[in-house]
Amino acid sequence: LWLRLCSHNDLGSVRLRCSNLLAHDGGQIDSSAVQFEPDIVPMPARSSRGVTIKIVVPHSVAPGLYRGTVLVTGHPDVWLSVVLTLSPIT
Repeated sequence: LWLRLCSHNDLGSVRLRCSNLLAHDGGQIDSSAVQFEPDIVPMPARSSRGVTIKIVVPHSVAPGLYRGTVLVTGHPDVWLSVVLTLSPIT
C-alpha cells in the first residue's frame, strides 16, 4: 500500500485499520487477521510512505473474493477499498 500526502498539512503519525473482509456469499475474514507494517506511519506534509499489508487467513476460510475498507484513525475522509482474491489450495 502506498500512502501519498500532497497537502501542506502535516497529519502527524497515523494508524491504519481495516474492516472485516466480506465475500458475496457471507464468508468473512475478521479484521484481526489484517496487519500493517509499520502499524503507525509518520505522515509529514508532502510525503509518501510504503506500508505492507499482511492478511493471515485461517484454513477454514473458503476460497473467493473478499472486500473491505482501510481507514485512517482520526481522518474520516481518508479511506481505500481493499480486495483479496483467495485461491483454492492445489
